[in-house]
Amino acid sequence: PVVTRLFAPEAFGILAIFASMTGIVGVIVCLRYELAIMLPDSNEEAANILGVSLLSVIIMTSLSALIVWLGNEKIISLLHAPQLKNYLWLVPVAIFIQGIFLALNYWNSRTKHFGRLSVAQIISSLTTQTTKLAAGFAGFVSGGVLIGTSILGSIVSTGMLGGQIWRDDKKFFLNHIHWKDIRKGYIRYKKFPLIDTWGGLLNAISWQLPALMLSSFFSVSVVGLYALGLAVIKAPLSIISSALSQVFFQKACDEKNSKGNNAELVENLMDKLMFISILPTAVLAMVGEELFAVVFGGQWFEAGIYT
Repeated sequence: PVVTRLFAPEAFGILAIFASMTGIVGVIVCLRYELAIMLPDSNEEAANILGVSLLSVIIMTSLSALIVWLGNEKIISLLHAPQLKNYLWLVPVAIFIQGIFLALNYWNSRTKHFGRLSVAQIISSLTTQTTKLAAGFAGFVSGGVLIGTSILGSIVSTGMLGGQIWRDDKKFFLNHIHWKDIRKGYIRYKKFPLIDTWGGLLNAISWQLPALMLSSFFSVSVVGLYALGLAVIKAPLSIISSALSQVFFQKACDEKNSKGNNAELVENLMDKLMFISILPTAVLAMVGEELFAVVFGGQWFEAGIYT
């Protein structure tokens, strides 16, 4: 509520367009090999899949940097967002950080250190919001500031998680990650990039494309209004999903290996999530506009309608 009174919808719109671009590519930056980290019986093989994922991040980041460099003007023209031009070079940076975090996140889940992931995310959020407030009160209220603070938060969480993993598993990595085993991992789990990439990409596009389309057909301010509505919906979802998804994935893999299926686990979780979602959905549907105007300021009333 404080940030929305410091930054205009246009600034949020620039951040939303940037986040949509990086969000689409960020989902496939590891070529989905990160999902395979959970599968091997041995930690040695899993460590080499981590190596596969990190190498894929470097490849995809390099490719995105080339596209941004060659297509800078075309991208700005398609999005009708000239304000984004000065920050487009940060897209490969953000994609690289997202990819590193994604790969480390799945290794962390495999080793069942869920607590340190939560700590990293909390400190990341605190860093992002504190920096936003400081910049806003100092009079720096552009979309570039919001982009910079979001990247800073990602760097903090990735650095914390990476530092803890390196501290605990450094010797293990140095002894067991080898180029020939990384090459074997690329081949053995090739169905992830060949098949699962498309599902992940389409799912990401379904979330991110509206912001890009709104930018093309309307204005950056409209994107900002939409982005706040989406953020309000996704914030509690992110808290719940980040807490549950990694634990669920680990348990689902265990049940699949031990029992041959995990249907009961999936059904129980679905029932609970449906029950949790009913009340907040009903509240937003009935009084969303008024809530947004009161909580975020009068200029955000329209965001409540979108919500």
